[in-house]
Amino acid sequence: SAMYDEEAMPPGTRRSLGEVREQNALNAFSKSKAASKKETELVWVFERRGEGWGEEILPTIKAERRLVEQAPQKALSQGEAILVETFGISEDDAIAILSAAAAWRVTKMGRALVDKRRLRLAQQNVGLCTKAMIEAGASVEDVANIVREVPQILSVIPGASTWNSKF
Repeated sequence: SAMYDEEAMPPGTRRSLGEVREQNALNAFSKSKAASKKETELVWVFERRGEGWGEEILPTIKAERRLVEQAPQKALSQGEAILVETFGISEDDAIAILSAAAAWRVTKMGRALVDKRRLRLAQQNVGLCTKAMIEAGASVEDVANIVREVPQILSVIPGASTWNSKF
């Protein structure tokens, strides 16, 4: 075949038919993988051909692939931005820390049930709480470690002797 021409190959580079097929399969796989970097979905479309009295009664089913539209990534909240920019915490960790600080309950599987009002108040309290820890003598690394280990500390109002009563 044209894909496997021994005479056209330079001497010492002869490959078996199995090796050629394997290489062709790898090439096809890499091309399809590169083409499929954008996610697509399979959609079934019902079409009725014709118009008026000539329109089909039963629709024709046709499968189409179309690109999946992804929502743009949300911007970080003010509290998350402080944790990321000032203390070097990753974006995912910052979101998880604030979710844990605002959790009113944790399920058996470890999922935090977050109250939106508590989350908003914890996000507003991040600046005050971290500033109070730094003023108390903690370094930036210490504050990052404290917040990772005990995220509920973000629910404490600095200067108050009780937990945030608004929670």
